Amino acid sequence: METREVKETKRSYAIPIMLVIMVILGIIIVTLLTRLLVAEQRIHTDEGKRLAGGYAACISLGEEAVLALEAMLAAETAVERLPVKAQLGALKPLADRCAELLAEAAARAGEDPRQTDGALRAALDAIAAKLGPVGHHEGPLAENERSMIEAALDAANAWSDALGVYRVPESDQNYRLMAGGGPWIEAARKASALLRELADRLETM
Repeated sequence: METREVKETKRSYAIPIMLVIMVILGIIIVTLLTRLLVAEQRIHTDEGKRLAGGYAACISLGEEAVLALEAMLAAETAVERLPVKAQLGALKPLADRCAELLAEAAARAGEDPRQTDGALRAALDAIAAKLGPVGHHEGPLAENERSMIEAALDAANAWSDALGVYRVPESDQNYRLMAGGGPWIEAARKASALLRELADRLETM
């Protein structure tokens, strides 16, 4: 049988050992939680960067469209209009990336992103179909052609104004804020509505 002294000695060793184990477990838990937090922050940061890139594409699309449409109105001949048409055609990659952002905004607002994406791309195709043939002739633009370009220019300016209320983030913290939502969603939805309104308006011209 163990003596009283031996039992007391074992108890005196057990307490420090338990404390050491508890400290080690605490360190492990804190380390795991820290790694989890860092991983989540990285995911949100990457998501915010993706969204910021799409939003920047939408802004650039509006700015480039305004410049091209103004140049189209100023062009007097078919030769002068050729580089402008090429400039408008080169906007498609921006339009595609922007459409993804607008569909994301719709999803964040509780809408069906696939349906929104389809409607947006249909609107873009309709606008291109109406504006594409404009100016395919010698001499100045016809009156109805100028009306279509002016309508598109008005929409492009309104588009830029709608998106201008939100500043594209440039830091990790603000990327994470964008990933969590915010005013960019409503701004993108307004831009989306403007795009579809332009397509409908051009259809009647």
